[in-house]
Amino acid sequence: MTAALRRRSLLAALPALALAATASRPRAAAEGADILALGHLDPAGVTLVDRSRGEVRDHLFLGHEPAQLLIDGRERRLLASDYDNGLTLLPLADGAAPRYLPLPFMPVHMQAAPGRDLLAINGLTEEGLWLLDPARPGEARRIRGLVEPHNYRFDRTARRLYVADRGGRGLAVVDPARAERVAELGLEATARMPAEAVPDGVALATHGRSALLLHDGADRAATVSLADGRSLVGPALGGQPDRPRSDPRGRFFLVELAETGEVLLLAPDMPTVLARLPLGATPALAAWLWFDQILALAAPGSDRLLLVDLESLRMLAERPLPGPVTELAATAAGDRLLLFLDDPPRILAVSMPDLELGERAPLPAPATLAATAGGASFCS
Repeated sequence: MTAALRRRSLLAALPALALAATASRPRAAAEGADILALGHLDPAGVTLVDRSRGEVRDHLFLGHEPAQLLIDGRERRLLASDYDNGLTLLPLADGAAPRYLPLPFMPVHMQAAPGRDLLAINGLTEEGLWLLDPARPGEARRIRGLVEPHNYRFDRTARRLYVADRGGRGLAVVDPARAERVAELGLEATARMPAEAVPDGVALATHGRSALLLHDGADRAATVSLADGRSLVGPALGGQPDRPRSDPRGRFFLVELAETGEVLLLAPDMPTVLARLPLGATPALAAWLWFDQILALAAPGSDRLLLVDLESLRMLAERPLPGPVTELAATAAGDRLLLFLDDPPRILAVSMPDLELGERAPLPAPATLAATAGGASFCS
């Protein structure tokens, strides 16, 4: 299909997609903070971008190279971890000065509890998983009952933390109030995986009733009921799935296959393949557009953008880019895609539905990290 024909197909499809999605609210109403944070390594710093306009608000220099960026659960602070055993707290609204928190371990991964001043953060294998209130860093609590926590997610109420514990046999359930593991779900799923496979990745469905559990060393995925712990193991996927994410409207789980360079969309109840998307390389940069009806995909360093219709699960368009992309994100209303390019570092916007590219702003350095309110992150 030629580029012109792809564009005409997209123009024809978008009005129907918008009509089908009128009951859905733009994600700006749900996410609150209208800020995108970009991390740079050289020079070490953060750029704050207005997600409504794609315009740069501020450049902030850091004393340490950022390892991960996260917007906290109350959307008040940007948190920047580093490999020097520290965490920088950058207030987003009140103009207060940044604060640096030394930690007793090297932070390698963190997640924010929705609506709370609560952070789950883990160090290396022997250092476990900790709960931390950024306002009271001296009161950090280590979670009891975990062996080698790897990836984890808070539920929507922040009353439970679900952990893929590589030293366990299933999906560990943590009570943050008690800072201890209280249950383990999906044990039969692990029993059906290869003997050497260990729990490695987790994503929670948007409706909050189930989780997708991945195992290192297995070429299939399992869904786990969060109500009764029962699990279903899907068929072989053609490679080991990684970096699980949930669709904002609960229609599927998204995983990546490094062996084939594909992104797979899995059914939310039984993890069978709904669609295979040939990205060509992983990890995948992903953003949801147009009332969550369109999925945008790109691989870091690629000059190719894919747009997928999530109603028909068919490719809408493949768009060449004027340079290698390092990150991407939707605007708060989902009507434009923000692209962060290298060579030279800059922000571009793709407008919907015409797919026209527009220059927005230069960047001081290539964006190697990105964070939005409620965004997913992964421990590799």
